[in-house]
Amino acid sequence: MDIHLNDLNVLIVEPSRTQQRIIERELNSLSIDKIDSVTTASEALDYIKMGVPDLILSAYYLSDMTGNELLHTLRELVFA
Repeated sequence: MDIHLNDLNVLIVEPSRTQQRIIERELNSLSIDKIDSVTTASEALDYIKMGVPDLILSAYYLSDMTGNELLHTLRELVFA
């Protein structure tokens, strides 16, 4: 199965809107256009309940948990 970058669905979890835009711009330069951004881990978890993206890029320090805690929660949610 071939995966093309322009087919990827990406979720950015980053509290800074400025950093979100920088990451989005870099992803766009790679022809990745299906990008959603949230600012908290709880928003990311709500998003993932609607459908798991192909790639999640997360900051480590979030307002409601760390990126590491988010990763462990995602593993339990998605692979349980």
